Amino acid sequence: GKQPYQAKTLQNLMEMQEAAQLTSMISVAADIDPGVEKAIRRCLEPDPLKRPANAMAVMTLLPGGDRLAAALAAGETPSPEMVASHGNTEGLARRYSVPCLLLVVLALFGSTIAKQHKDALMHGSLEDSPDVLAHQSRQMAASFGYARKPADSTVWLEHRDQLVKYLNGLPKPAQWDEWLAAEAPIRSMYRESPYPMYANPDGTVDSDNPPRRVPGMVSVSLDGHGRLLDFSAVPYSEGPNLAQPIPPEAIFRAAGLDRATFTEMPPTLLPESASDELRAWKGPHPKLPNTGLTVHIASWRGRITKARVEYPWQTQVSADASGPSLFSRARDTFWLLLTGAGILFVALLARRNWKLGRTDRQGALRIAMAQLLLSLVAWIGAVHPVPNDDILSLFRSSAAEWVMSAALIWVLYLALEPAVRARWPHSMVTWNRILAGRWLDPQVGGHILIGAAVGCALWVIATLIALATSKGALEAAGNLNYTLGTRQWLGGHAGAVANALRAGLFAFMVIFGVRTLVRKDVLAALIAAVLFTLQEGEVVNAPNWEVAATIYVILFAVLIFALLRYGLVATIAAVYFINSFSAITLGGDWKAWYAPAGLATLLLLLGIAMFAFWRSLGSRELLGSEEGAVWPQSEPGVRSY
Repeated sequence: GKQPYQAKTLQNLMEMQEAAQLTSMISVAADIDPGVEKAIRRCLEPDPLKRPANAMAVMTLLPGGDRLAAALAAGETPSPEMVASHGNTEGLARRYSVPCLLLVVLALFGSTIAKQHKDALMHGSLEDSPDVLAHQSRQMAASFGYARKPADSTVWLEHRDQLVKYLNGLPKPAQWDEWLAAEAPIRSMYRESPYPMYANPDGTVDSDNPPRRVPGMVSVSLDGHGRLLDFSAVPYSEGPNLAQPIPPEAIFRAAGLDRATFTEMPPTLLPESASDELRAWKGPHPKLPNTGLTVHIASWRGRITKARVEYPWQTQVSADASGPSLFSRARDTFWLLLTGAGILFVALLARRNWKLGRTDRQGALRIAMAQLLLSLVAWIGAVHPVPNDDILSLFRSSAAEWVMSAALIWVLYLALEPAVRARWPHSMVTWNRILAGRWLDPQVGGHILIGAAVGCALWVIATLIALATSKGALEAAGNLNYTLGTRQWLGGHAGAVANALRAGLFAFMVIFGVRTLVRKDVLAALIAAVLFTLQEGEVVNAPNWEVAATIYVILFAVLIFALLRYGLVATIAAVYFINSFSAITLGGDWKAWYAPAGLATLLLLLGIAMFAFWRSLGSRELLGSEEGAVWPQSEPGVRSY
């Protein structure tokens, strides 16, 4: 009963219309729906281009009905706010959420049983933690002629993949307990220096960074039982010869070998540092059948500069080092060209979307900032600390990489997200709710739980297939960096979340791009699965690559088909859960030094799943009525999620 503008003169009316000074409708009719008021205000916009284009567009603004369906029918791209406000506000029905949670729980605790059966780490009877191995390495360096206290040192762990592969090829039946007691499936890598080890550009110290050029630098590799595998040192530039040169027996004792069973041979090792004496011995391994070893020793002025225990697979690798195969080179070239073309296309598309005003600029900025923050935390977990001035330099160098990564994901989102929102906005509902800050939304919890269940299911299927086809073989699996300490554990999981965000977004956009071309979910899932499998180098280069590739294609296809139905949030959750299983370094022995890190990861994943389950209940009680619980149903012509 009121006019929109209450003006006394024509000039006043024109000014009010231009300024859009509408009377508040709620002050006139307190029970009016805010959505109705918003629709009326849009119809009265002074700029005709900002008004709804047609009656269908007006309907999308009004409350009630499927606004997304109306927007799609009108040929409009729904706004992120409209997408976030669409759909149910209740979570999953318990008949769906409870099985999902049970699947996650069973998969997580079942992973410890599976790892006990197939992971070599769990069969190694490893008693020495990384700190103990670092201490033993320092003592060994002192006994080899490098007694000066270092200014800096670090230690990390690596799998001995070639050892495990070699043991799998020994005559059956496999004596795993005996073999792995003689040769641990992991090794420690220790480095020390008389000066702080500045590892440019990102601060990650490895075997070659920083270069071993400074006198007094020492590198020691021990197996998980503390036996010497490799020793390298740059001799001091000053000081007299050692009064008593280090005898070869010291090297053999450090390696756990009996010199009496070895025969001296002409040396073949080229030392990395100055040496005035080279010697070598060949003999049998004390425990492994039909396994010969070669011990190389180089010294300078009595100090050991190089000591190496060479195994058969190391000699074979050196002999077979002919470079990558033709297929690998062709595959790498193909992906390089495809990536270059993709970056150019994405940049042009992002520019076009920006000009047309179709982009979700706020969402893209939030994703880029999240990527930047997660990269920072991951770097803190991986960087080797050095004095303040140097750490700031490393920070600046690494920050450039984080900014570039954030910028790339920002451009990717600006380029591809509008197309997904225009064609399949229902798959972005919970994602846009997260970007809007609605973290506790029941539907968000439900989709995280679904993604966790899908990720766990795929990991279980892949593991069961591996166990069925392995014929008792073990594997060197799991991420050992999580076991190095709290800082590394936190940084590792931050990196896993960042990787899931990148991989989830990329996979999601690729899947929907293929879906646009072929227009069928099943065919799109198969094509995308083949593309993703081709990126798995260990699959296409495996001896039985046909079987491995088939398994990966099936698993990827199942994952992709499921995620076509449940959207981006479920995609990211599934990727994170699948990748995080590698951090569960936990088997039957929960008192091992590596068990706390694995148990912490297991509890983290379990906590995420339980929190998502709790939020998916919404306002309903766990044991109450199912009223209000929903499972999304498909509508004619529109897929709902």
